[in-house]
Amino acid sequence: MKKILVVFAFILAGCVLFKASSFAQLTGDTNVLPLTVFPAVQDKLVTPGESTRLQLQFKNNNQMFVSGQIKVADYIISDKRGTPILIEDQQNKPKYGAASWITPSYDEITISPNNYVTVDLFVTVPNEVASCGKYAIVYFQPSLTRLRGVNARTESASAINIKFGALVNFIVQDKLCRENMQILNLKTPGFLEFGPINTSFDLVNMGDVHIVPKGSVVLTDMFGKTVVSKSIEEQRIFPETAKEYKASLGPTWMIGRYKLQLDTNFGSKDFKRSALAYIWVFPVRSVAAIALALIIIILLLKNMYKAVAKKEELLEGELEEEKKEIEKLKEELRRKNGRK
Repeated sequence: MKKILVVFAFILAGCVLFKASSFAQLTGDTNVLPLTVFPAVQDKLVTPGESTRLQLQFKNNNQMFVSGQIKVADYIISDKRGTPILIEDQQNKPKYGAASWITPSYDEITISPNNYVTVDLFVTVPNEVASCGKYAIVYFQPSLTRLRGVNARTESASAINIKFGALVNFIVQDKLCRENMQILNLKTPGFLEFGPINTSFDLVNMGDVHIVPKGSVVLTDMFGKTVVSKSIEEQRIFPETAKEYKASLGPTWMIGRYKLQLDTNFGSKDFKRSALAYIWVFPVRSVAAIALALIIIILLLKNMYKAVAKKEELLEGELEEEKKEIEKLKEELRRKNGRK
């Protein structure tokens, strides 16, 4: 049975990106179809009613011709990892979708080996725009059955679902953008025996434009001394979505009450948000084991001291008895000498 391995991956690296490489496995000879897209993400400032143009380059890094379609889709973020889900049905157009703004210069392209094709994206911004941030995906979907020089017979043509794409993000000027973010679900253990302290929290974008929060998590001890400070990863958070962050702070051995402080800033006006948590760290079992060991050693030393002291007392008693015997013998000897 012939198989096709389908990989459709988006990576958020500072901003949400498509990882512009996928792999198709064909039974018999294994052929790799690496394609790259540049730029993988574009941010564009626009005004209502504006017409503008963007460009994408799709590069074929393989030794074969690749043909396929250029498509545009809206997307939504469905989880805290930032995984985008394509929405190609315009009847279900999401609130922040911008796919209808974009018209590619080509519907289909063929990319020769080790070459690239530039695709113009003609953008028409409506006169009335409801939100400040608008987002779309432009992608290339190869048709494996049309690859030249490759036996691409498959069990089902519908199984082909390889995509290589990039994000196009618009920020509409001349609109009052709502920028708001909250810190939620700050989770830390209330008590630990050993470090490090693992914490997690969500940053929730409650505005209508994407943000890239910056900040740090600082751990201080009971004397106010900074134990460790870590910067949070700069990730793009889309409107009305949340991103989960995690951090591990401090060494293994810690004792006392520690303060964990999260400070963030975001948005065009550098808004600030903070959160606090307190954690007690005390190695109870280790201290108990050490205390028990010390008690045992003290008891052993005490018993040894008592034994030595008792033995000395017995020896002193025996010496005293011997002294008395010697005195008796001396007295008897004097008496005998006196009679003579």
